[in-house]
Amino acid sequence: MNYILSKIFAFFLAAIAAITGLFHAPAQPVRDLTVELSANPTTGCSWEVNMDKEGIVKLVSSEYKSSQSKSDEGLVGVGGTQTFCFEAVKDGQVIITFKYGHKWDGKVYRTVIYNVVSKDGEISVLSTIDTNK
Repeated sequence: MNYILSKIFAFFLAAIAAITGLFHAPAQPVRDLTVELSANPTTGCSWEVNMDKEGIVKLVSSEYKSSQSKSDEGLVGVGGTQTFCFEAVKDGQVIITFKYGHKWDGKVYRTVIYNVVSKDGEISVLSTIDTNK
């Protein structure tokens, strides 16, 4: 059931993106795909990553870096960047969905969807949809 709902959700997001301009053009193939998304763990929010197919690409690292400068040290509420790195595992196409929100209440404040193809050890981004734009 969740699989069907995720496909329906992706379809509607793609339709909305086509109409509203949320859709981004394909990029050149890369050996490792890096996705950088704004984050602020002091709010209790975090990014959740899901793939509609396993084994096409692999999440090899996820790292948060605060945008705090030395003068901001100790301040609560200063955000930063969450960086996700993926590598190609085998040829195929996969949809990677990033959801930003609270895990305890299920609220999602932002969704970013990457439609990618892995071929010959390289990853090509076919399209992205960002509900925050």
